[in-house]
Amino acid sequence: MLHVVDLATLSLAGYSPEMTLSPATSEMFTHMRDEAKAQMARVKAAHPHVRTLIREGSPRAAILDVAEAEGADLIVMGTHGRTGLARVLFGSVAEHVVRMSPIPVFTVRGAESRPATPRRRGRRTAARRAAGSRKAR
Repeated sequence: MLHVVDLATLSLAGYSPEMTLSPATSEMFTHMRDEAKAQMARVKAAHPHVRTLIREGSPRAAILDVAEAEGADLIVMGTHGRTGLARVLFGSVAEHVVRMSPIPVFTVRGAESRPATPRRRGRRTAARRAAGSRKAR
């Protein structure tokens, strides 16, 4: 299991290059690294057979590089399901990996990005069709 710590997030958030070199930013990077280690330790404790890796850098490049280095035959990754402006601003790591990977990629949409209630697209269930045909009689 791979977790990529994306240290470029601050520049995406609008911080100047000078700000990213400040002690506060260094502290934030340390916190990001520590949080990644803690998350992976929880995964390892729950699933001792799983090998965990942490990399820093661009998630797009790191995922593809690790998959190649490890000889992976499948990449499984989550997606936020962003659309519109959020997708334009943050890009889509999953889309990039799907397009650039020489091996199959299976994406899983996160629970927080799913609609709260299932959408109905004008389809009638068998029970509704039966009720409708009884009314027509």
